[in-house]
Amino acid sequence: LTGSSQNLKDKLHSNTTVDTKYITNGCAKAWVFANSTAAIQSSLNLSTSTDHGTGDYSYAMTNIFDNISNMAVVATVRTTSTATRIAHQNSVRGTRAIIAITTKTESGTEVYAPQCAIAMGVLA
Repeated sequence: LTGSSQNLKDKLHSNTTVDTKYITNGCAKAWVFANSTAAIQSSLNLSTSTDHGTGDYSYAMTNIFDNISNMAVVATVRTTSTATRIAHQNSVRGTRAIIAITTKTESGTEVYAPQCAIAMGVLA
């Protein structure tokens, strides 16, 4: 690149700050990686974890969402097993202050499994 195009590229690569609107509007507000007994391995914005029984987990948030309609939770099973496992948000147990995850086999049987989840939305 030459001229003004080169200068623009240099400015983009040397920028070391991010406008807060990108942080507040575009980033996960909570995330968790937990083992099959809900022991948190790493997390953001979570205070405690609970293993409610086979494949039924919940994680209490430190800073909660403004309402349940302004949040989305995406979960996945983290395993080295060749067996297929599925994780999804437990909408019965989940609230604006709790990320709730259920892990199951392909046939729908709840099963213990390590899981990862992120929550996005508007914090209170």
